Amino acid sequence: MDRLSFEKGALERGFCRVFFLPPVRVPSSIPSLVTDPYTVLEDAKTVILLIMAYAAGQPCGHKEGVISSYYPASNRAFKEARALADELRGEGCQAISNVQIPLKKYLCGYGLGSFGRNSLIAVDGVGSAFHVQAILTNACFPYSTESYHDGDRFSDICASCGLCVKACPTGAIGKNGMIDVSRCLRSVSEQEIIPEEFEKALENRILGCDVCQSVCPRNAVSPKGQNLTVPLKALLNGEIEDLKANIGTNYARKRRLRKKAAVVAANLGRRDLKPELILMSQSDDENERNAALRALQRLEDET
Repeated sequence: MDRLSFEKGALERGFCRVFFLPPVRVPSSIPSLVTDPYTVLEDAKTVILLIMAYAAGQPCGHKEGVISSYYPASNRAFKEARALADELRGEGCQAISNVQIPLKKYLCGYGLGSFGRNSLIAVDGVGSAFHVQAILTNACFPYSTESYHDGDRFSDICASCGLCVKACPTGAIGKNGMIDVSRCLRSVSEQEIIPEEFEKALENRILGCDVCQSVCPRNAVSPKGQNLTVPLKALLNGEIEDLKANIGTNYARKRRLRKKAAVVAANLGRRDLKPELILMSQSDDENERNAALRALQRLEDET
C-alpha cells in the first residue's frame, strides 16, 4: 500500500488529517506512555498519526444528561485506526494501532501543532477539538516531515488571549498554560466518584466538558456541534447498551454512569426520578448507594 492509498482510506474512514513521521524516542513524565517506540516494534519505520475532529458542544438547557461529542469521536477513531492497521497487516506489514506514545510531543516536536493555555494541542486547519490515534508500523512511507525539535511550542494566539482561563467553570486553567487536572471537569467527570465540591459545576454533564474548546479562537475553523443527549432515567436503570456502541465499553460502565446520573439528577432538580434513585439506594454496591442517597438528600434540600 502506498501513502496516497492509505491517506485516501483514512479520509474515507472519517479522519481529517494523516501524518507520517519517523519514530523518535521522546521523554515523558507520564508513566503510562511509551517513550521508546522501538520497545513496541523493534523494526518500526513509521509512526502514523490519524486526526479525527469533532464538533465541540455545550451543555444543553434541557433536563437530561449530556456526553461530550469527544467520546463518540474517540471511540470511532479507535475502531477505524484498528481497521487501518489490519489492512497494513493484510499486506504483510507489521502494524500496531492505539500505540500509547506522547502524542502531544509528537505533534509539537514535528511542528504540526502548538500548545494552548488549556494544555490542548491545536493543528492548523483543524483546531484543538480532535482525537488522535497512532499506528506504529514497519511499512516505509514518505514522511510528512522529518525534523523533530524537543520542547513545547506555545500557540501565538494564546500568548495574548485568556478566554479559556476566564471561562473554565472550576478555575482549572492557569495563566501560565498549565492545567490542574484535579479540577478539570473532563477529568473529574471520568472519575469513579464525583467529589461534592464539583457536583454543581457538572450541571448536566455525564462525561466531558468542552467549555475551553467552545470559547477558544483556535477553534474558529471547527464546526459548532451538539453533545450526545442521554436520558437520565435510562442511565439510572442501567440501560447502557446503546452507549457501549457509541462511546466504547471503557467509558460506558454501568455503575460509574449511574453514579454520575444521580449527581446530574440532583443538579437538575429531577424529583420525578426519585423512584429510580430510591431503588438505586438499595444497591449492593456501597458507592452506588451513597450516590443515590446523596442525590435524594440534595433533592430534598435544594428543591
